[in-house]
Amino acid sequence: MGTYVSSVRSIGFYAIVSDNIDDIVRHAYMLFPQAYFHVIGVMHKLKSRHHYTSLYADIMHKLAKDSVLTISTKLRSQGCDRIREVILEGRPIKVITTYIKHNAIDALIVVTSSKPSAVETISPTIQQIISSVKIPILVYTPFFRFQGKERVVTLALQSLSHIDGNLSIAFSLAKCLNAQLEIITMRRVSKVQLEKFRRYLLRSNIVFGLNIIESSSMDEFVSKLLKICSDSLILITKRHERGVSRLLGILGFHRIEGYEKILMSLSPVPILFI
Repeated sequence: MGTYVSSVRSIGFYAIVSDNIDDIVRHAYMLFPQAYFHVIGVMHKLKSRHHYTSLYADIMHKLAKDSVLTISTKLRSQGCDRIREVILEGRPIKVITTYIKHNAIDALIVVTSSKPSAVETISPTIQQIISSVKIPILVYTPFFRFQGKERVVTLALQSLSHIDGNLSIAFSLAKCLNAQLEIITMRRVSKVQLEKFRRYLLRSNIVFGLNIIESSSMDEFVSKLLKICSDSLILITKRHERGVSRLLGILGFHRIEGYEKILMSLSPVPILFI
């Protein structure tokens, strides 16, 4: 099994049940069959000044529990027997990041929304989680369907200059899935650099393709990228560089760029943000 895949021993699965949850669970377990799945439901806490706190709490707990049970049951139907069911209480971003830290979670699975939605209506909670969590995040959109996907792993980068770490992850997934590796970039490289890169890939014994997309903007790049990789098993891309929040002082945060919102809203392919 590839180095990256075998290194992912614990996966957090934020329990949001969508119309395509069967496809999502099947796909996630295919990628990481040896991992321990922590299926996490979050019950939003309501302040006690509201007279209906008790009723609200009962309803929220049932919704969270039902979501966790649904996903756990579907994982077991795929043959997964390493599952931990967790119900947390509080703000999702806070309790999830704390749980990730205390339980040595290697990657997190999130679903952008339960049903197809426009870019402007991506769940704020999901945006906050992706902005704050530092580990790789596997993002599924409501548009993903497993049927018809080809044995292709797509690695998309703005430039080949920072490809080493990303490439090792892509290699690992391609080997485990017995898939072709398709590398897509938006910046041209010299013939010498390109030949050096091709020789490096040939030594890996993986069938690969290299595609340079001509585009004048990131939006155009994303549009062309989605057309090219629509039938891939997974799209791997690097998140925008982390910045420093003026409100949080020294704590780092990740600014979700416009092109990332488009990917998270419209992609028919699961996206591994690293």
